[in-house]
This record gives sequence, C-alpha cells and structure tokens, in this order.
Amino acid sequence: MAEWSNWSGTVTTDVDIVPVRDVAHVQEVVAAASAAGRRVKPIGAGHSFTAIGEPVDVQLRMDALTGLIS
Repeated sequence: MAEWSNWSGTVTTDVDIVPVRDVAHVQEVVAAASAAGRRVKPIGAGHSFTAIGEPVDVQLRMDALTGLIS
C-alpha cells in the first residue's frame, strides 16, 4: 500500500499502486483484482480537483506503456 494524492493534495487515499509493464501485465493485474473483488483504476497525473480520479483498491501506473496502437 502507498498513499496517492491528486496534484493539489485535496484528495488522498491508501492504495496498491502497480506500475504495469505491458498489455499482458495489465490483463494479469485486472484479472487478479477482479477475482479478488477489487476495483482497478488507471490514473494519469491526478490533475482533477474532485475525487473522480481517486483510486479505490488498485491504481495502474501506465507510464511504461508507450507505442500502443490498439
């Protein structure tokens, strides 16, 4: 678990943060979370002023995914 917050610090939460490596890793993380009844949310830079981007159980860090075409 790690603490996540939006850029302004108005929304914070403790969440599992998973830096995904590739599409297969995304599929693996989502399947495992679903089987455990957990929710997954990919988060960008966290620029929302509201809690709409707040991850609940698992946050996907998508930084390493580049060059995707589909």
